[in-house]
Amino acid sequence: MASSGRAFRRHGRNAFQIERYSDHRQTRPSTRLLSRVKVIGQKEEWVILAWGKIAPHLAIWDYWISYGLYRFPTPDCMIQCIGPDLKLFADMHAETIFCESEEDHEPKIAGLAALLRDPQLPEPFRRLPTRDVADFNWLTFSPYTPGRQNIVADAEAAGGMAAALVAAADDAHKQPLTFGITGGPTFTLPPEEVPQDGKCHVFKVGPTRGKKRTTAWAHASRRRGVNVDRLVVPEAQDPTVNDWEAYISLKVKGPAYVEGSTDSNGLWMDRVILVRTTRSHGK
Repeated sequence: MASSGRAFRRHGRNAFQIERYSDHRQTRPSTRLLSRVKVIGQKEEWVILAWGKIAPHLAIWDYWISYGLYRFPTPDCMIQCIGPDLKLFADMHAETIFCESEEDHEPKIAGLAALLRDPQLPEPFRRLPTRDVADFNWLTFSPYTPGRQNIVADAEAAGGMAAALVAAADDAHKQPLTFGITGGPTFTLPPEEVPQDGKCHVFKVGPTRGKKRTTAWAHASRRRGVNVDRLVVPEAQDPTVNDWEAYISLKVKGPAYVEGSTDSNGLWMDRVILVRTTRSHGK
C-alpha cells in the first residue's frame, strides 16, 4: 500500500512512531499488496520494517480505503490487503492500529469484524498455527472473476455469505460436481460421493505451488472460485515457500446432486482454505 504521509513524535528514549498508510495512489489497489508494489509500496514496507526494529512503541494509522479506484457510490474497501498488512504490523510489534474507512456496506464490515474475532475455521484447521492457514471466504470473493459471481446470504456459510450458482435453467447442473486449483489437481466426484444432506462440506483439492493468477474454482464451468495468488512470495529463493495444500468448502442441493430432492438445483462455495505443506515449514 502507498503512504499518504508520515507523522512521528519523540518522547525522550520512548520513541513513538506513527505511520500513516493508504492506497489512494494505486490504480488497482485491491489486488496490489504492499510488498508487491515495486516503487511506492516496497519503500513504505521498508519504513515499517525499519521502525519496527528501533521504535519501542509503534502505532499504525491504516486506511482501509482507496481513493484511486471509485466504485459508485462508495470508494473501494481494501479487503484483500487487510489481512496480510495486519500480519506485517503484528510482526513489527505495533501496539496500536487506527483503521480509517468510508465503506458504506455495513454487512461487509460487520462480516469482516466477526471473522476477525472468530474465523470459524472447521476442524482440524483450528488446531494449526494461525499463520500456516490462509482462509479465503466471501470477503475475498470477486463478483467478476473467475466469472460473474452472485454473493448471497447463507446462514450455514462462513461469515453468513457464499458464492452461489443457482441457474434458472438446469443445464448448468447436468455435469458432475467438479473442483480444482490452477496448476494443481482437478477432481470430479461420482454421484455416490456427493453429500446428500444439503450442507457445506470441505473437500481436499491437493497440493499446489502458488503462482500469479492461481485460482481455486468449483463447477465444471469454473464459474465459481477465488484468486489466491496474494499468498505468492515472488522471486523467493526457496520456491517451497509457495507450496500449499488446498481445500474447498461446497454445498449442493437439488435433484441434479441429491437423489429425490425437491429443492432447486444449486451450488454454493463459501470458502477456500490453503495450508502450508510440511516441506514449506523446512521440516
